[in-house]
Amino acid sequence: TIYTYEWTDFDKMKFSTYHYSEFNRDSTIVYSHKTVYEYDANHNLIKDFMYVNDPKNEENITYYTYDASNRLIEKKDFNKGAIDARNEEYGEVRGHIEYFSTKIKYDKKGRIQEKYAYFEDQCNVIANHFTFKYYYNENDLIDHVDATREGKTYFTICFEYAYH
Repeated sequence: TIYTYEWTDFDKMKFSTYHYSEFNRDSTIVYSHKTVYEYDANHNLIKDFMYVNDPKNEENITYYTYDASNRLIEKKDFNKGAIDARNEEYGEVRGHIEYFSTKIKYDKKGRIQEKYAYFEDQCNVIANHFTFKYYYNENDLIDHVDATREGKTYFTICFEYAYH
């Protein structure tokens, strides 16, 4: 197993490659998993994708979008294997998804106000896209986050801080 990395001239990863071989009785197959990272003029990651052996076989493509302040506002993840698995397991019950979507809204202070994202608990009881609404305390730290879907709150995440 060999890992190789190539960096951009602005110190961000350009490629990561993972080479490995599979051996069987009759032959040896060599695989090369390569992840390619693309950036905009502000050095924000705008696309990453992986392929095995042939660049024409793009898999697991993710696109990123930023606002004028270079804050991430949207991520679209086209991880075919994970999407197919979710659709096969939950598609009839929860509807088919084409990609995992994350959308982020910020308040006037630049804090995350709302994040729409795919969430899956360990038991896969509530695997779906949710809107996470962020609430802050007087120190601008996150107080709690409500996970909602279609106006219904499914769960709340509370935060506690210790000051030393």
